[in-house]
Amino acid sequence: MSGRSFNGSDTAKSPKVVVISETMAKAFFPNQNPIGRRVAQSGSDKPEWAEIVGVVADAQSADIADKPAAYQLYRPMAQNLARDFVLAVRTDGSPAASVMGSVRSAILGLDSTLTVRELMTADRKIAQLTSQFDTVRQLLIAFAVLASSWPRWASTG
Repeated sequence: MSGRSFNGSDTAKSPKVVVISETMAKAFFPNQNPIGRRVAQSGSDKPEWAEIVGVVADAQSADIADKPAAYQLYRPMAQNLARDFVLAVRTDGSPAASVMGSVRSAILGLDSTLTVRELMTADRKIAQLTSQFDTVRQLLIAFAVLASSWPRWASTG
């Protein structure tokens, strides 16, 4: 939406940078441009300050049962050496399934020691996340049908 995205100059040795969500920008910097301001995540003994370099639209949480997170903060992978991460790729209109091999090759081309554990389309991931809700919905429907067809004499004693 504004500012820049991460780039090759955002390394482990360069000053820390972040991109924040639109809602976070409006909440913490009302009527101001947040680009160039600094933020630190709470929860550690020694807060690590980072410069805001970009603002992006709010995104839905990976857990569809949750409301979207009010404040979202993104760090470049080179400055956030986490063991696990999620990478989302938007295609140019090509079917997602047709580019999965290229995505896997590109990831391994960047670092051959990485392990690509799960590679799936957004539709498949959404189906995976909603399957528990579908099961509960089907059970509720079954109970509703059973209750509506229960003989009236059984409840009158």
